[in-house]
Amino acid sequence: RSWRAGKAQHHALLSDHAYVLDGLLCLFEAQPTRATLERAIRVAERLLERFEDRADGGFFATPSDGEQLLV
Repeated sequence: RSWRAGKAQHHALLSDHAYVLDGLLCLFEAQPTRATLERAIRVAERLLERFEDRADGGFFATPSDGEQLLV
């Protein structure tokens, strides 16, 4: 969620991935290129990989590989 000196400081949340994906799809609509579409697909796959709740459906707001909470 923040970037400094070439290093990400925190894990991105579901909304961060969703906004990037939305931006890529808008860009693809405005100027369709294969590279933009392929990037959007990679972001979507990563979003599903890290946030999808496969057991109960829907999505988690935080990544599966993020900070583990006590409760």
